[in-house]
Amino acid sequence: MKENKVQEYIKLKLLGCIDDKEKLLKEYSGEELKGTIGEFVRKKLDLTIDEYEKIREENDEIILLVKKYYNTEERKEGFGSIENFYKWYIGQEKKCCYCGIEEKKLKEYFKDENLQYKNARQRGKILEIERIVTATKEHNVYSEENCRLACYICNNAKSDFISAKNFKPIAKGISKFWIEQGISTQFNKNDAIWETDIKE
Repeated sequence: MKENKVQEYIKLKLLGCIDDKEKLLKEYSGEELKGTIGEFVRKKLDLTIDEYEKIREENDEIILLVKKYYNTEERKEGFGSIENFYKWYIGQEKKCCYCGIEEKKLKEYFKDENLQYKNARQRGKILEIERIVTATKEHNVYSEENCRLACYICNNAKSDFISAKNFKPIAKGISKFWIEQGISTQFNKNDAIWETDIKE
């Protein structure tokens, strides 16, 4: 599948699902939106049903993530627009900024047959949006400068009370946990993130 069609698929779905159908029509003026947004996107991109389903299966988690993290006024204000948010998201390295586990390995680990996961809260398969500085109200914001991607375990453990600097030994321990599960990580003890402390 051509990369530009995948990117266009995501853009169209985000316009239709997050903003509204009116904006989708405005973006592609002169076209009438009949049926579902999915049908509109498939016809617009000239995709077969099989091609459409393949793109949908591989990319709708991204759309759900963006929808989830773009659904409050503070998040909209922090990133300015859905386009800015999406550009930021696709530009991020798809590994946890703390423990270093790659998203593709999370997907493999948190499978339905993993009973521990099946009976727990349904998070973990994809990386989440993490605010690095959270301890002070002034700096606890969603922005391109203050956000990175983190795994659910690190995101949950760090909470809003621990600085990245103080979280380093915990992240190293989480990285060790993944290694003990037979999953290699890319924990970077020299990452600049570990210098991020509570701001005055």
